[in-house]
Amino acid sequence: MMEWIVPHIPSREALESKMVLIPLFPFVGFLINGLFGRTFSKPFAGFVGTVAALSSFVVALMCVCHVHDTELGRAGLHVSYAKWLVTSDFSCSFGLYIDKLSSVMILVVTGIGTLIHLYSMGYMAHDRSVWRFFAYLNLFLFMMILLVLGDNILMTFVGWEGVGLCSYLLIGFWYEESKNAAAGMKAFVVNRIGDLGFLMGIFTLIAVFGTVNYVTAPVKGEGGSVTPQTTLDAKTKAVVVPQNPGLLDYTEALRLTYIKDEHSELPEKAELPKFATGGEKNTVSIPMSIPKGLGNSLAGLITLTCICLFIGATGKSAQIPLFVWLPDAMAGPTPVSALIHAATMVTSGIYMVCRLHSLFAFSETALLLICGVGAATALFAALIGLTQLDIKKVLAYSTVSQLGYMFIGLGAGAFSLGIFHVLTHAFFKALLFLGAGSVIHAMSNEQDMRKMGGLKGKLPWTFATMLIGSLALAGVPGTSGWFSKDNILATVLGRYNDTHNNLYLVFYIMGIVAAFCTAFYTFRLVFLTFFGENRSSEEVKHHIHESPWTMVLPLVVLAFLALAGGFLFGGMFIEEKSGGEAFEHLAIRNVPFHEEHSLHEAHTPNLILTGIVALLGIGLAFFRYGKGGNIPDPEKSNNLVYKASFNKFYVDEIYDALIVFPFCVISELLHWGMDIILIDGLVCGAAELVRNGSSLLKRIQTGLMNTYAFAILSGTVAFLIYLLIKVQ
Repeated sequence: MMEWIVPHIPSREALESKMVLIPLFPFVGFLINGLFGRTFSKPFAGFVGTVAALSSFVVALMCVCHVHDTELGRAGLHVSYAKWLVTSDFSCSFGLYIDKLSSVMILVVTGIGTLIHLYSMGYMAHDRSVWRFFAYLNLFLFMMILLVLGDNILMTFVGWEGVGLCSYLLIGFWYEESKNAAAGMKAFVVNRIGDLGFLMGIFTLIAVFGTVNYVTAPVKGEGGSVTPQTTLDAKTKAVVVPQNPGLLDYTEALRLTYIKDEHSELPEKAELPKFATGGEKNTVSIPMSIPKGLGNSLAGLITLTCICLFIGATGKSAQIPLFVWLPDAMAGPTPVSALIHAATMVTSGIYMVCRLHSLFAFSETALLLICGVGAATALFAALIGLTQLDIKKVLAYSTVSQLGYMFIGLGAGAFSLGIFHVLTHAFFKALLFLGAGSVIHAMSNEQDMRKMGGLKGKLPWTFATMLIGSLALAGVPGTSGWFSKDNILATVLGRYNDTHNNLYLVFYIMGIVAAFCTAFYTFRLVFLTFFGENRSSEEVKHHIHESPWTMVLPLVVLAFLALAGGFLFGGMFIEEKSGGEAFEHLAIRNVPFHEEHSLHEAHTPNLILTGIVALLGIGLAFFRYGKGGNIPDPEKSNNLVYKASFNKFYVDEIYDALIVFPFCVISELLHWGMDIILIDGLVCGAAELVRNGSSLLKRIQTGLMNTYAFAILSGTVAFLIYLLIKVQ
């Protein structure tokens, strides 16, 4: 497809001038609906928002096709518009950068974003604030595009905070209900905890490398700008980096300097070397040294930086311990759940790690931590998803679990597979959320699966597309979800074969158990929703109908991608051997294996095991719920594990008891002790003293001459007495 499009798109220079339109279109849509939307009809407000998203997607598609043209090699489209922050020894640009990695995310954001905008025109047709909804969605796209295309990590952070704001606004969109507003506040506060770690990571990067730019500034050349790359001089074997190098230039220089035997860690005593840098005619030396006070180990500093950045990722991408906000985020409209809390924003943490993959590759400690947290989250969330009754809550915990798989891939050094699962997950999870929205729409806003059933005949398009999405989520061979998840698990098993580190075996087993749970709860949802007798009221049954075409069309497109996405795009992400395939296709260099056969030996047993696990999970779900069935009341169940799973293993209650309640108590004590008694006491006490003193003194001011004469006489007498006493 790209081979046909490339000859028909503008030149490189023309595309660079149009790159700004990618974020600009959604921002203009936000302004139009935000300022004038109250006066628009509901369909027109949706039309404005959808056209803005579609226009952004078209420009992004042209840029991506150009970037993936084989003649361009590693180069991307890079435009620096202005200097943003400038000091004597630090500068940060305001620019956009599309390389082969960001091109994947930008198509997910704008492409799936457009489909969800179209879907929302039908889903939100009867809402009284359609204009506000589409204004928020367009603002989210603008912020997400900044996050993805920003050419430095500070711009990424601006987008990072912006999508957090939009998430808060959209979760609490129906703010009239207090629980919706509380869910939005919970998401906002929990993410602030993770963002503190992200900021600490950014500060450490600045302290060590002196820059926040990902790559050096573009240089004007024939036919457009060119971003210089870090290279190894073939003759002198010297590492040559461009002028004003970026983070990726430095990490590539470190790799070329130290990583010569396919080891994933820097030597313990590694130092930041002096790199030979220069332009076409000159070569200068840039000395880099660890700032005083930061210790002497570069490897240790990089590990610390990676862990801080990963803390930020655990917040935005809902990993243990900061995952608790995502299930509550289902309080927002279903299209919000599909776009923000399944396909795009929650994968920001994965994208950030992939963006700085060359930094994370230096720290085996950080990668093991990422892999372990991902495995624990994947399993824990899957166990909770087994017993949930709300159709959106099942998909919410499924999202948390699948995000865990992405981090498993990153932690195993397979960065390309992590971003591959981002892509396939966007297809099938957006499909499942939109399908759930179609069911909720048909069921008069009912979300409890105990009151559903028998819908496959009444909602044929919804059923067919959700079935495809469920097969992909369950990891049935041939679907897009199988391509990405199976290869992630195979890589983890390959790491165990390669390193004989038992932790990788533990992570692999956790991933397999989570895969079984995933297959079970996914088809539990399918059978309870679409099979058996309909368990809703007669009034609801009377109104059950298939969704309008604006909702069905996105379902069909996403179903095709969920089914065929692995075949269409898998070659870009899956490496046949431990080498450079992912680097050629995505500008990502996966952590290599010491032994080439380690990965190959893992594929066959993993393929058999994951296939069996998926079929067993589906089979058990069919045996238990194939005819619809009745779900026992979890609160009345004698099974403590079942009851604990339904209550999310009481994580919220534990957090409330150990963190929220003590924090509130301490805050209340400080409020009374510091604010009311000390600060207000001093300020208000001083004012009260002056007021009372004034009340006494004002009695002297009577306005009577005899009173004043008496006062003067009394003062004179008192003064004379004082003098007499002093003289004696």
